[in-house]
Amino acid sequence: MKKFIYLFLLLSVWGLLAASALPGNTDELKGEPKLMVTAVLSDPADLKAGDEATLTITIKNTNGSRYVKNAIFSFNETSNEIIPVAQDSIFVAKIDKGAEFEWSLQVQVLPTASSGIHTAMIEMSYEDNTHLSHNISSKIYLEVRQPVRLSFDEPKFPAHVTQGDTQSFSLTLMNLGKCEIYNALLSFDIEGMANGGSVLIGTIESGVSKSGTTNFRVDSNKTGLVEGSITLTYEDDFGELYEKKIPLRTTIEQRVVPDTSVTNKTQDSGIVQLWWLFPVGGLVIVFLIIITIIGVKRSRLRKTEEAKL
Repeated sequence: MKKFIYLFLLLSVWGLLAASALPGNTDELKGEPKLMVTAVLSDPADLKAGDEATLTITIKNTNGSRYVKNAIFSFNETSNEIIPVAQDSIFVAKIDKGAEFEWSLQVQVLPTASSGIHTAMIEMSYEDNTHLSHNISSKIYLEVRQPVRLSFDEPKFPAHVTQGDTQSFSLTLMNLGKCEIYNALLSFDIEGMANGGSVLIGTIESGVSKSGTTNFRVDSNKTGLVEGSITLTYEDDFGELYEKKIPLRTTIEQRVVPDTSVTNKTQDSGIVQLWWLFPVGGLVIVFLIIITIIGVKRSRLRKTEEAKL
């Protein structure tokens, strides 16, 4: 009886050991190992067109029981506007269970890269500890910014103005960059000059010029040099606000009101002083008429004498 009991226990232990050795039952073979991109960092933080940057791509083995080996990671940006500087792939011999791998990738952003969100693919091929091959891909998103290049001419405004006058003002803005400019606005703060408020220029497309115009009313009670500024504000593709102050100055001159009474007296005096010209002019006209008559009579007499001959 005891022999049967010993034999039963031996067979039970052997069965448990055999079962634990079957594939899929050991901790080492539990689940399929999967890699996942868990973080992407850029240095510098802003990817600017025309610049280089270092991407740190963190890839994690999410399986807590199985490692991966012979992994190959590759980078591909769909628009081909962000390209690796040296190589677009890397080989990793092993990533332990639950461990992470950081891939430092140097990239070049093309000067013509469009401003906005770019999609890149991280392709991952690897083997598990049972030599099975796996392929997986993961999308990452990279934000590219085109540099904002807004230029402007000198403000068109006279160096001298007169009290109480209305003067026109114009400022031309030129978008020299490759991204659009939004909500361009001119605000004025100039002593002795009043206008109807701010001037909204709005959206300025790449390569386009737009002008903002307004009218100023010059203070009637102020003279001399006045100074102030124009504040130009605008936004880029990402809503970032930019501000630029443009100085403006002019001189307010006093309005000169002509004395009409003095003018009238001068005109009257001139008329009185020239009264003697009227009779002289009359005599000249009479003299000319007499000379003309005498000339005509002599001409007729000469023709008559020539006819008699």
